[in-house]
Amino acid sequence: MPPPTSSLNLCSSFSCTRDSHRSSSLQVFDMFPHEISVYNRLVAILESGDVRIQEIGFVPTDCIPSDDNPNYPFVLIDDNLGISTDSISLLFEVASAIFQSSRKLFRQQSQSIRELCQSSKILVLLNPEIYSVWNARKDLLSSGLLQLQPELELLTLVFSKFPKSTQGWNHRHWIMRRLKSSLTDQEFHRHCQCELDVCDRASERHKTNYHAWTHRRKIVDMCPALIPQDLILSKRWCQSHLSDYSGWHHRQSLLRDAFTSESPTNQFSWIEECIFIEESIQKYPGYEALWLHLRFVVGQMLTPLLSQSDSSVDPRTPLEDERRLLWGRFCSSITSLKNPAEMRALHPTEASIPDILSHILDFVALRAQTDETAQGLDQDRKLAQRKYALLLALWIGQALKLNKEETKPVSARLYETGLVVAKYWR
Repeated sequence: MPPPTSSLNLCSSFSCTRDSHRSSSLQVFDMFPHEISVYNRLVAILESGDVRIQEIGFVPTDCIPSDDNPNYPFVLIDDNLGISTDSISLLFEVASAIFQSSRKLFRQQSQSIRELCQSSKILVLLNPEIYSVWNARKDLLSSGLLQLQPELELLTLVFSKFPKSTQGWNHRHWIMRRLKSSLTDQEFHRHCQCELDVCDRASERHKTNYHAWTHRRKIVDMCPALIPQDLILSKRWCQSHLSDYSGWHHRQSLLRDAFTSESPTNQFSWIEECIFIEESIQKYPGYEALWLHLRFVVGQMLTPLLSQSDSSVDPRTPLEDERRLLWGRFCSSITSLKNPAEMRALHPTEASIPDILSHILDFVALRAQTDETAQGLDQDRKLAQRKYALLLALWIGQALKLNKEETKPVSARLYETGLVVAKYWR
């Protein structure tokens, strides 16, 4: 038996293979007798009706038992498939050769269609970033030679190993667009609910999974009826992944969609969001993502005040006075407020946006102190809480379009503690 090719030679093997197959797929089978047997073993496992593979992984060869293992060099435990690392390169080489030869002939021979389906499936499981392979599968799907639902299941299997596959997520979105045009609204809604679960699992596997969250955003855009449900799901996610800002950013896009109008119902929702983020900060004051989300909430509530004031000819309008009044109360709070009981109460049924902002400013001012609110925290967390609170306060002052003299009290407190204002907070 020839020695297995090292996985480090993956790219060189592929380039050599591309030059070596210029004829029919029958010649490919004559070129790699041992490799073809390994390839066929994997095809048999993937197409077996006895087991439905849920997860794949690459396993060191010496960890795969060879005795009494009919699937060697693979290992199958429950619904999980392990592929020997030493077999990756040779599998990729054979699958590439079969893929290239069968793609030239797939419109002419039924055998080539079957080989194209099998080889492209193995290639995306080994390396899902080959654009031409996904294009070939799009051709098969468009021709009705592959079905959309099994293709979604294949992609879910791909994401179990490669949760951040750019081409994989692009292919999935392409499939969802086709489903949207072929299904009823109710059927498509059920598919979209399943997509949220797929995105959740992919985000669990890889922190800050931008591609999964982007796909989730696209799904919500395609099915806006999911917004209330996804708001609940995103809240649970954020509560258990406090430092993953991708989840918070997705929640912010949902909040923009859900609370764009200024009805009393939406104000109450903003109050609920304020309470949610304040409770999270009280428990975990050192997580920057929480403070960034609080900044987003403040910015959303400041928008109507700023837009109304900017449309006024006279800069000294009641709204302009109200903004400065808010800031003046905050500047006094930052030096005098020492106890949570002194904070202005927030009444959900009667609070206006200025009332909510006053409450938030009190909350921020309190966190800028280092006594009662910092009890039980180590020194690093005390400094982190104070830094994020003061930086947020300075951002609020700039958002209110106050001059440097008016924001000086907060700037002075920042420099008193030796803190440098990060550019991305400006």
